[in-house]
Amino acid sequence: MLTGLETGLGLEVVVWLQAHGSPVLDALAQAIHVLGAPATYLLLLLPLLLRGYRTLTPDPSPSRRGEQRPAPFHHNHEFLYQWVFTLVAAILFTDVLKLLVQAPRPYQVAPELVRLLVDQRSNYGLPSGHVAGALAMSGLAAVWGGRRWTWILVAAYTLLVAWARMYAGVHYPQDVIVGALVGILSLWISLRYFERFMVSWLWTRWPLRVALVAAGLVLVVNVPGI
Repeated sequence: MLTGLETGLGLEVVVWLQAHGSPVLDALAQAIHVLGAPATYLLLLLPLLLRGYRTLTPDPSPSRRGEQRPAPFHHNHEFLYQWVFTLVAAILFTDVLKLLVQAPRPYQVAPELVRLLVDQRSNYGLPSGHVAGALAMSGLAAVWGGRRWTWILVAAYTLLVAWARMYAGVHYPQDVIVGALVGILSLWISLRYFERFMVSWLWTRWPLRVALVAAGLVLVVNVPGI
C-alpha cells in the first residue's frame, strides 16, 4: 500500500535516525517502548478505577420515571474513567487500522539496514499505537488542566514518542503521523461522547461490567494488530 515510502523516504528517515544514535538514546527508546505502550497505561489505570468504584453509586433521588439516577462523578474519578475511555478508543481504532492495512515495519522491510532495538510482538506497523495513546492521553490531561501552555507539553511528549518509535526501527514517519491522527480522533470522541457512555455504563450490572473489562484485557493482550 505504501511501498514507495516503506522502501524510500520513510525508510531513509529511520536509517538516518539510527545512524545518529547512541547507547543513551537506545535506552530511552527502549524505556518508551515499555512505559509508553497503551496496554501499560491501561494496566496502571485499572487499579485506580477499582479503588474509586465505590463513589460511583446510584443517586437516591428519583428521576421522572421514578427510577434512581447515577450520581455525579467525583472530579478525580471522572478523569480516570475518561482517561480509560479515551485510551480504549485509541486502542480500538489503532487495531482496526493495523488489521486492515497490515503494513510492515522498517526492520521487516530492510533488516540489513534497520536495527530492531525493542522486543516487538506485533507484526503490523501503521498506525503507531504508542503515538496515538500518547497524544490522546496527554491531550485529555491538557483539556482537563485548562491551560494553553500545557499543549506545548502534549506536542513535545508526542514528538518524543514518535521519535522513539522510529528510532527503535518499528515505525515509519507515516505510521506516527497516522497514529497522531488516531489520537486526535480518539480525544475528540471522548470529549463529545464520554458522558453519554458513562450514563449507560453506570446502569450496567456489575457482572456484565466485569465481563466487558475482562474481554477488553484479553483483546489487548492477544490481538496481533496491537
